[in-house]
Amino acid sequence: MLTVWELSGFGVSLGLFPVWFFVGVAWLVRVSVRLGPRRLPKRWRHVAVVPVVGLAVAILAATSGPFRVRFALSRQSMDAFAHQVAVAPKGSTWAPRQVGLWHASTIERLPHGGMRYLVGHCVLDECGFAYSPRGYPPNLGGEDIYTHLDGPWYFWRQSW
Repeated sequence: MLTVWELSGFGVSLGLFPVWFFVGVAWLVRVSVRLGPRRLPKRWRHVAVVPVVGLAVAILAATSGPFRVRFALSRQSMDAFAHQVAVAPKGSTWAPRQVGLWHASTIERLPHGGMRYLVGHCVLDECGFAYSPRGYPPNLGGEDIYTHLDGPWYFWRQSW
């Protein structure tokens, strides 16, 4: 479950690699001991659990399924918050807060009625979402990288 939650963010934490490595090694040792030189497993389903779960996690990682589900479940809250920022007086500031299933920080208004906020880390950069109803969001400094998600929403990577 921890891996699926990590996959619903912006990629798997490198801290999970040793966990999956340990699970794989433990599984190999257990299968080797149970099989011995000539024995076949009587309960092959127990032997197959780890590879099947590993394959399922790999498929989830490859398809970004958990991220898309988390984004969809948060979309209504994200839309409401984007509207709240859009109608706020110029110069308004926003404290970090929960927006759907994401913790939003560094919330800022974009020109032309948009907004963006950070929600996590992407290896060396910070990542978040940008709401831009009038097309591709502007670069406000540094190396802002945007990838379209759905409607006016973009994935935002703030690179230095």
